[in-house]
Amino acid sequence: MKTLNVFHRGKLVGSILDKASTGISFQYSDDADFRLSVSLPLSNKIYTAKEIEPFFSGLLPDGELREQKMPMFLLVVGSNTFLTMVEK
Repeated sequence: MKTLNVFHRGKLVGSILDKASTGISFQYSDDADFRLSVSLPLSNKIYTAKEIEPFFSGLLPDGELREQKMPMFLLVVGSNTFLTMVEK
C-alpha cells in the first residue's frame, strides 16, 4: 500500500491511499476538523477515486506542466493521476 498524507496549514487532514485490493481512495484523519471541499464532506467515510478525482485534479496545473515530473507536487501525471502521485 502507498500513502500520500494531505495537510492543511501544517495539520494532517487525511490520506490518499493506493491499495492493491481496493484502488485509490481518500480518508480523513480521525482528528480532522477541516473539510477539503463541499464535495468531500468531513466524515469517516472512505472516498473512492471517482469521488476524489475532480477535487484533487483541480489542484494540478494544466498543459505541459501537468505532463512533467514536478518535484513541488511530488507527482508524475500519467493515465491515473492518483496512482502516479504517490510514486516518486
